[in-house]
Amino acid sequence: MLPDTPTKPDETPLPGVTPNKLLSPRKKVVNVVPRDPILDSRPRLEGWRMTCRSHVFRYKLVEIAKRYHRKFMERIGLFLSESEHSKLRRFHPKFDIDVECERIPEAEIPDVPRDESERHLEMRDYFATVDTSAPLPSAVDTAIDELKSPVKKVINSERGVPLSPRRFAEKQASKPKEAMSLLERIRAKEAAKKAAENMRDPVTERRKELLQRILHGLLRCITTYIF
Repeated sequence: MLPDTPTKPDETPLPGVTPNKLLSPRKKVVNVVPRDPILDSRPRLEGWRMTCRSHVFRYKLVEIAKRYHRKFMERIGLFLSESEHSKLRRFHPKFDIDVECERIPEAEIPDVPRDESERHLEMRDYFATVDTSAPLPSAVDTAIDELKSPVKKVINSERGVPLSPRRFAEKQASKPKEAMSLLERIRAKEAAKKAAENMRDPVTERRKELLQRILHGLLRCITTYIF
């Protein structure tokens, strides 16, 4: 048997293949459409924002003072360029801020923008929509007058309880002297209870407690063996 004839291998390069991403047939390609950013114009009053605003306010005041300082330097005969003036670290010793700087005009503080759609309705808004031209029933008027009156009605033998201190003092003075107040009755009851406890004999109370325990133990044993 003859061996196979050796052949020259094919050295032709393979064609280049561009790799493509395999997409699932169940998934749909969604093209994201960029949206315009929505600016939040609500007022910001955080602590760090207030600190930044104070620094900005101070910077603007210093810039105003620098402008008047430059005019002062030109008036006394010292002319500096813009770069030289920006490199100054302190004002001239003869520069008086209170004299050289003019008064800063005051501007009105703008009102906080309010969105009427986000405002919560209150009870006064509801009353503004209620028609009050129609007369109310007599019972409702009577109830309103009773609520406005300083004398409040309660369910007891008396018709009203005066709210003023003078009437309350007169009512307390008209009570008989023998009547005890609520606090006095509570104190008398506690004193009687303490006196009754002091009258008890501790030895007798101890014997009574032991007899009660023996009685309960005997009853437990009897019911266990009988039933």
